[in-house]
Amino acid sequence: MTGEPDDVDLVDSLRTTLGRLEVALDAVAEAIVWVDEDGRVSWCNNAFDALLDRMRLENLSMDIVELLPLADDDGPLQRDQHPGLRVMGTGAHHTATYHLLLEPRRLVEVQASSVRAHDATQTILLLRDVTERVRAEQEARHRAAYVEMLHEVAAHANEGNDVSEVLRHTLDCVARNGHWGFAQVWLPDARGDHLLLSDPVYASDAEAFASLRAVSLSLRLGEGQGLPGRVLQAGTPLWVADVNQSSGVRTRIAKVHGVHGAFAFPVHVRGRVRAVLEFFSASVMPRDEVLLSVAKDVGDQVARVFERADADQALRDANDELEGRVLARTAELGESLALLEAERETLRLRERAIDASTEGIVLFDVTNALQPIQYVNAGYEAMFGWSRDELLGQPASMLLGNEPDPRSFEHLARALAKGHAFKVDGEVPRRDGSPIWVRASFTPLHEPGGAVTAWLVVDSDITRQREVDRLKNELVSTVSHELRTPLGSMCGFAELLLAREHPPERQRKFLKIILEEGRRLGNLVNDFLDIQRIESGRQSYAMELTELPALVQEAAASFGGLESHTIRVAALPAPIAPIRFDPARIRQVLANLLSNAIKFSPEGGEVCVAISSRPGWARVSVTDHGIGIPYEAQARLFTRFYRVDNGATRKIGGTGLGLALVKALVEGHGGQVGIESQPGAGSTFWFDLASGEDAEEFPDLFA
Repeated sequence: MTGEPDDVDLVDSLRTTLGRLEVALDAVAEAIVWVDEDGRVSWCNNAFDALLDRMRLENLSMDIVELLPLADDDGPLQRDQHPGLRVMGTGAHHTATYHLLLEPRRLVEVQASSVRAHDATQTILLLRDVTERVRAEQEARHRAAYVEMLHEVAAHANEGNDVSEVLRHTLDCVARNGHWGFAQVWLPDARGDHLLLSDPVYASDAEAFASLRAVSLSLRLGEGQGLPGRVLQAGTPLWVADVNQSSGVRTRIAKVHGVHGAFAFPVHVRGRVRAVLEFFSASVMPRDEVLLSVAKDVGDQVARVFERADADQALRDANDELEGRVLARTAELGESLALLEAERETLRLRERAIDASTEGIVLFDVTNALQPIQYVNAGYEAMFGWSRDELLGQPASMLLGNEPDPRSFEHLARALAKGHAFKVDGEVPRRDGSPIWVRASFTPLHEPGGAVTAWLVVDSDITRQREVDRLKNELVSTVSHELRTPLGSMCGFAELLLAREHPPERQRKFLKIILEEGRRLGNLVNDFLDIQRIESGRQSYAMELTELPALVQEAAASFGGLESHTIRVAALPAPIAPIRFDPARIRQVLANLLSNAIKFSPEGGEVCVAISSRPGWARVSVTDHGIGIPYEAQARLFTRFYRVDNGATRKIGGTGLGLALVKALVEGHGGQVGIESQPGAGSTFWFDLASGEDAEEFPDLFA
């Protein structure tokens, strides 16, 4: 009997505690709901009532699937997929973000946990409305993409001097990032009060926008006329979500050919509109405030190229004016010392202006047999490393370096002898011997009688431009050759099949060749796409704990059955624990290395794959007994489009992308690659992957 009051007190205490707990749960911001083993709501808090905009009494005993309809990216959830039921009785936890199929539509983060209470299985759901957070994250990514686009435009504008090329690149950048299908440029006429269509143009589907382009070419737009004319008048970017809602000659064309969204922005140079860039889309384009704000900055970057072009023209005009003044003052030399001094002052002013140029400017005399250098500006000193004192009075041949190539010297002498202005591109050594590619503009200076007395040389550094052209030419040459070879085989054997009947065995042989060449062509395209994804930072990795030896055995087995080569996997020196990596990508690395080993051992033989380990790392190596690689070529072996050029490799095809892709994929896993090779003695290519604790230090980098 003495225990009964204590029991009553304990029950009252528990009831009080439960009441407080329910009050506390009602006060939290997250929606909480209990689902019984029949899938019905047994309890929910105030936040859940507010999320559904329903009274609690309406929610209790409701079927959770009907009360809380959810969908993922594939559509509405089936009953067994609903988080209120999928973890029921499993003891598991589930977290995911879903679309709530109630108005207003929202995104909710759902945490589901299976619990067992009073011998009954229930599910607790914790829901958070993450609509605004997701929208903010999407807007941040959207803004970051445009900021990256702006940086790309700025980098090209900083390096480029060709206005048309920079405009073309800008059209391409904005169109790709803003998902515009067509873009073109309007430039003002000589008076500046009308706009005329000009090159360049961007079109993802040229045929779809051909009529719009043709009509635009026939127009001359004044202020307020058409979208470009309104931009010219307002001086600010303008947006049209659907041009079909407006009127005008191009609107009729847009309606016929399915053109909808439009957008344009100006390029201002010293208060004047120097260009209007116009974009169109086949879709209705909701107003993008981020792009509208970034467009002004894009226009400012492009304006810098116009300013440099104007400055170059002004410099050329100044040079022409300077030449005229020098000749005129020379004829009047004996007339007045005062006039001569005034002219010298003018020349000094011009010299200071030229001296401030970043281009190298040199003047040398041709009335003297030595052709001494008379003038060198600071830009030339910075470009070539020679000081003014070292060059003044020296023969003009020093402009070709300390030991000029006789052929280059003779070629230049013949060009100078003609007495006409000319330009020449060439590689010239700096003072320290390092090479630089320059575009030299030679301008003759004449005396009143017409004879050439001096030459003005303006050097522009085109080293980067040459490297870009070289890479472009290598790409075009490699791609055209490597695409043409399998296409030629496929077309040739297809023509044989179409030309006449063949026995089934022969048909099967031809079709097998066509299939193999098609796969080869597909692999080539995939290599290009993989390299592009990696360089653009869009490559993702599905990291998981994987048995490396098993994957190596699988990759080696895929090359089995070769008549000319034997693929052998060396026995493991010690067991290797599972390693975290992307199996598909490492399988791709192994396939490239094995294919490379087979290709560069044309006489056949054994290719050995070995696995070894050291603390924190696992190494896979592929060894062949082929032609080997010269030491001087090994440093560039993993760069794009590089192929060893010697008699032994010239007959072996390839794009030069395989090893570059291997390096990029391995480094994407935080690993490294390398090579050990001797000409004529074969090669060993290896790559390391982090294992053990090292592999767990950065698990999110590759998620």
